[in-house]
Amino acid sequence: MMPLLYPISSATFPHTGVIDIPCYTARSFNRMTAELECKGTVIPFDFSELTSMEIEAATGEQTHGWTLQALAAVDSMWLIGALEAATSGAVSQSLGAQIEDVWYSMKPLRSEEKFVAGHAEVVGLYR
Repeated sequence: MMPLLYPISSATFPHTGVIDIPCYTARSFNRMTAELECKGTVIPFDFSELTSMEIEAATGEQTHGWTLQALAAVDSMWLIGALEAATSGAVSQSLGAQIEDVWYSMKPLRSEEKFVAGHAEVVGLYR
């Protein structure tokens, strides 16, 4: 049985190695929160491709003291549109993800310049 999320924390975050990350698709999106469902597939993610700044951003304490809880993969072009929707408005919001009735703050591990159209992008899920 495939795990619904790849559980991880700042203490267990690898700096090298390849791990299979479960893929998700947005069932709905309201400009702030996406309701995500598991696609039943995984993508390999090579942690050695992350820069030291990207690792620090992913594993450091986030707004409200939230910490990294899990990883998931979503379509890169959808993610760009969702990030733009969440941050374009009178008040910039962090992008949220709801998975199985649990809400997370969602943030890509890599910078948008590295996104590739048609590929999945790994995001950190924070609580």
